Amino acid sequence: MIKKPQPLFIDDTIAAVATAVGEGGIGVLRVSGSSAFKVAGRIFELNQSDRSYIREEEAEVNDLIESLEPRRLYFGRIHNGGETIDYGFIVSFKDPLSYTGEDVVELQTHGGVVVMQAVLEAAMKAGARLAEPGEFTKRAYLNGKIDLTQAEAVGELIRAKTTLSMRSARVRLEGALSVRVDSIRDDIFALTAGLEAELDFSEDEVNDIVSNDGEEDNFTETLLDISAKLKELISTYNEGRNLRDGLTTAILGKPNAGKSSLLNLLLREERAIVTSEPGTTRDTIEELISIRELPIRLIDTAGLRESSDKIETAGIERARKSFKRASLVLFVVDASKEDIEEDIRELEGLINESEESEDNNDKVILVILNKADLTDKDKLDAIAKGMGTRPYCSGTIPVSALTGTGLDSLEDALFEAGTTTADAGSEGLCVATLRQLTALNSAKDAVERVLKAKNEGLTKDALAVDLHLALNNLGEVTGEVISDDAILDKIFHEFCIGK
Repeated sequence: MIKKPQPLFIDDTIAAVATAVGEGGIGVLRVSGSSAFKVAGRIFELNQSDRSYIREEEAEVNDLIESLEPRRLYFGRIHNGGETIDYGFIVSFKDPLSYTGEDVVELQTHGGVVVMQAVLEAAMKAGARLAEPGEFTKRAYLNGKIDLTQAEAVGELIRAKTTLSMRSARVRLEGALSVRVDSIRDDIFALTAGLEAELDFSEDEVNDIVSNDGEEDNFTETLLDISAKLKELISTYNEGRNLRDGLTTAILGKPNAGKSSLLNLLLREERAIVTSEPGTTRDTIEELISIRELPIRLIDTAGLRESSDKIETAGIERARKSFKRASLVLFVVDASKEDIEEDIRELEGLINESEESEDNNDKVILVILNKADLTDKDKLDAIAKGMGTRPYCSGTIPVSALTGTGLDSLEDALFEAGTTTADAGSEGLCVATLRQLTALNSAKDAVERVLKAKNEGLTKDALAVDLHLALNNLGEVTGEVISDDAILDKIFHEFCIGK
């Protein structure tokens, strides 16, 4: 079994406002560290009626908060050097039964920028320092309260854009990804232990787990099973990224194909200017929408054509860049035109550019047959049949941006492009960050090298090296193996201060 890291002792005490900046009914100051109770005792005076809950002869002023019953609210006065700031509540959490695993105190006051700033300044004057972004959660990780996947899920939960995003983050916060990774890591650990036993002892003392004798080759069978489990986890990354950041969807096409009208249809509002004059859109317009709780980041772009206008040319270049970074492309054509071959050549030019620059990321490309209300059904069917022979086209959808015809089919396609299950995120086992994906890919590569080395008859020492690498790679996913503090700094600096 893989052992978890032991809690660390961090000497200083941090403080930060844990509630959002602005006016509100309640504001919360959070203090964590070895001197949290002393800091709070210097700025909080317990109400006389609550003093009956403690034995004052056992509690000096600075130890008063430590004498309070944990997880119970007490009313009192918050002050700075005797000058009253506000009246509110205090609640304490004793090490290790707190969010950070340290002594923690929270002061609840009336919400407001000035009030909360005054309370924070009082805490800092009393001996705390201002917390860095994400430092409370970082301490929770360093003290073994959560692992790194759970810490990242905290930030994802805060930034969740839809209920589906929230569910996906919540399940990772509950440890589902960690459990799956630990299970795979335990399987590799068992193989490694058996292999090293063979290296340390004679063949008469231990069984040969790297046998090639038919059914006895459990070593290969286990490695193949581990590889399959890793590939399954890796395959969830696109869905996890879409739920976290939104499915990046670029709307492209020739001028007057109806791109801005399509954006307005999906948004159900007149967001983009629509005119009959080609080249109206000269810049990208980005909007976030939710379809069945899947966040989708729509990018409307300038019409693709040759232009001598400098502003329009700059907009067209941005459109080409949007194609490269999009996971989903809605290529809009005017299906009522006599011939759409020029449009398709433009699309294929974008695809070729993307492949040449190595920016192609297995994007889904849907051809939107706009102005379907002005187009004969046989013609729509013929276009769809022709596009079906082109390997880059994931499908065609007849739509009328004017009447709304085909909107349901378009939304179905958007949802399917962004998810791999009918109820994405409900069971939540998605890899959500590039850091997690990179570590899992490295582990998979190491396992596959072991399989190759074993089939080529290399020594057991060689197999053991890559098994150890796979163990370390999986340890990086949960944070049990971190070789560079800069990785932690990057992760937690993406958090808000106070979390």
